[in-house]
Amino acid sequence: ESHSGQTRLSSSISAKRLLIPSERTDTNCGDADDDSRIDIGIAAKEVLGPVKPDKHSLASDDVGTQTDGVKASQIWYKDLFAVIEVKCSEAEAEFNNAYAQLFMYTRNIYATQHNRRYAWGLVICGTKVVACKFGPNYVLASKRMDVASAEGRSRFIQFLVYWSYCEDHRLGYDPTMRRIGGLRCWEIKVPTYTEDGNDNITHQMPKIYYSNHMVTVSERLFGRHTRCFLATPNKPSIGKELEYKDYSIFIKDAWPEADIVRKKDHRDEVRHLRTIREKLEPRMPEPGPNSEPPVLSDTTAQSNDRMVVEESPSAKGMYPRYEAGGRVLIEHADSGEPMEDTTKQILAQIPDKIGAAIELGKASPKGKKVKSGKQYAEADKLEQMRHFRVHKRIAMTPIGLPIKELHSLHELLIVVADVMKCHNTIYKRCKILHRDISLNNIMFRRAGDRVTGLLIDFDHAKNEGEQHGVTHDMRTGTLPFMSINNLENNSTDRTTLDDWESLIYILCWIGTYGFNSKTKPTHFPSTPFNIRQWVTDNMQLNAVHKRRDMEDQKQFSQITKQFNKDLPGCDLLTRLVHILRKTLVNSEVEDAPQGTMFIDTTYESLESLIELHKIMQSPTGYDNLTTPTKRPSSKQPALTRGGVSTGAAPIPSVGPAKTTVNTDSDTNDPIAKRVGYASLISEELLEVVEIFSHLVKKAIAAHAA
Repeated sequence: ESHSGQTRLSSSISAKRLLIPSERTDTNCGDADDDSRIDIGIAAKEVLGPVKPDKHSLASDDVGTQTDGVKASQIWYKDLFAVIEVKCSEAEAEFNNAYAQLFMYTRNIYATQHNRRYAWGLVICGTKVVACKFGPNYVLASKRMDVASAEGRSRFIQFLVYWSYCEDHRLGYDPTMRRIGGLRCWEIKVPTYTEDGNDNITHQMPKIYYSNHMVTVSERLFGRHTRCFLATPNKPSIGKELEYKDYSIFIKDAWPEADIVRKKDHRDEVRHLRTIREKLEPRMPEPGPNSEPPVLSDTTAQSNDRMVVEESPSAKGMYPRYEAGGRVLIEHADSGEPMEDTTKQILAQIPDKIGAAIELGKASPKGKKVKSGKQYAEADKLEQMRHFRVHKRIAMTPIGLPIKELHSLHELLIVVADVMKCHNTIYKRCKILHRDISLNNIMFRRAGDRVTGLLIDFDHAKNEGEQHGVTHDMRTGTLPFMSINNLENNSTDRTTLDDWESLIYILCWIGTYGFNSKTKPTHFPSTPFNIRQWVTDNMQLNAVHKRRDMEDQKQFSQITKQFNKDLPGCDLLTRLVHILRKTLVNSEVEDAPQGTMFIDTTYESLESLIELHKIMQSPTGYDNLTTPTKRPSSKQPALTRGGVSTGAAPIPSVGPAKTTVNTDSDTNDPIAKRVGYASLISEELLEVVEIFSHLVKKAIAAHAA
């Protein structure tokens, strides 16, 4: 568009597509997840003829939407470029109703079109037309075009011409992901790059994978728009569709919030997975016929010509292994260069133009209203729209299964122990804290009768060195399982203990509601489960409820009393969560010399561990497990990392904290006190779950025998 406002098209440019309204109106789409009815659907049909499509065009292969659906007896969202919502009246209320309906319909376009980065839509009220552009954080609306006037008709026609002539990526389609109709699968390009010691990257040719199996679809209008695929690097042949057994790769495609500067992108899952692979799979010199076996080391030189990879045995197969991934690149016709696919690129110069308005909206002194309420509301909207998101895609192995496919609660305990062992290994060796332990992020793999846990989704993870000063800007995690620190958004540093706390909430949730249809309770109490108070709309209130339940043994028992007693292994789960809670926090400890809280809570769990070690030698396994009631005295034997020591020793006094406690934290808060001993407490918590896992494996083996 020129400065005069007139659109000029070169004579060498040809229309790439026709915009065809659906023949049926006010109708339900065949692939809708509800009974809603759209007024009109628009399909973008490729232009047929001698014009050769450019390499970005949907016409370059059997890709994009399937536009034949517009003339069929049934309309399908997967065939539509956009939806039109029509109202007879031009009243403001009608516009608002039309917007609301258009938003709902557009959500279905995202859910059915897996290569859709963003979407368009039209609202028509009377003779007024509004074009809407949907992004991950926002909806942009054009000025109202009155087609009853010459100016309005001209503007509307220009808009339709733009839709007909522009590249496909400007319509919201993803040129790096295409549907190959002849093979009945998606071809997905995953970016790859190399990085030098100064964080400079060199883009390489993307890796290509093929998929016809969606694991997760994008069902929301706003947010990350996460889509997950099972894929294979092997291109299928014509006439042979891909099957589940063909897949070996898990692909995650999403639009997370990020920093515009890559080096400052602290929540970069791609970077975390690359680090984990480098740290846990160090490359070793390949031994010669007469050489000594190499010693595994994180600092092994990388310059050897012949190298082998040895994976850390403590987390082998328990984490996502990076295969390829990075920020998605899209080649723009106007520049000819590949550019990162970001919300800034989609919005062009809009974020720069609204920057001053946002700063003005924040400039007034606290407590003084310099601007009107309407102006502040506009500034808030602009701030939301300005949030930077980047399109990322990662290819990983292995492929995991959701915990709902586990056969028993006993298998679940094995998986949980594996996941937390992996969590501990990654933190100790890679200095990466996960920060989002939740039901959906705990998966497993099965090999015969053996299950292995798999910890996924490092979207919220951060490096240990990045924890201080940057961890309290936002809450992270899944609401029912968020730690108290996280819910309160307080100044206490986040540690491994926050993730352990999340695990306790997960186990309580499973004990109450089960983990699949076979383990859910068959009867419900007359009053709601106490655990429901952890998931109100008020995060501060959720924190109050969790503090009450976690810091008081009797109150916590009210949660476990509502566990599903018909669930095999429920007693074992109950005892496990009680021991974990006692190890993590104990509200009965008053102010005392340094380390008292740690000694008190840890030795309660140590008595449990002593008992568990004895039970491991018992032929009846965990059936004899009881919750300890008596705390060991200073003359009882000390417990070492490997088990119970043979000699008697007094309880050692805990020295200065290995981790500095945030001085801004409340020193009387037991949760803040424990931060200094996070590493030691985490080790004890890990030993608890590993012992329970060992007991379960022993019992399963005995039962099989």
